Amino acid sequence: VDPALAELVGRMLPLCAYYTQVSSFAHIATSELHRGLVSHALGASVRELLREYLVLIAQLEDACLGGELTLQRMWWYVQPALRTMSTLDSLCHAAAEAAAGGSR
Repeated sequence: VDPALAELVGRMLPLCAYYTQVSSFAHIATSELHRGLVSHALGASVRELLREYLVLIAQLEDACLGGELTLQRMWWYVQPALRTMSTLDSLCHAAAEAAAGGSR
């Protein structure tokens, strides 16, 4: 395996973990009404951002199936999503900690 390509993939992999954690938070925040209206609204907003991310994934899949996607091109397209998901992950983590501590 080319070390440069492996390094590029390594930079993209956190996006998978961010998506899983943020998606879990959004599901819990919107499905458990006892968490309050603010938590529910935050979860709904996060879900909307996740929908936008899934549109990007669908576009990347289409490009891949069409033979137009390279790892370098994929990296170009996912960089903004990586920054957004990283920020969302931090936000969701802080919101979950605040909710666990009794802050509202």
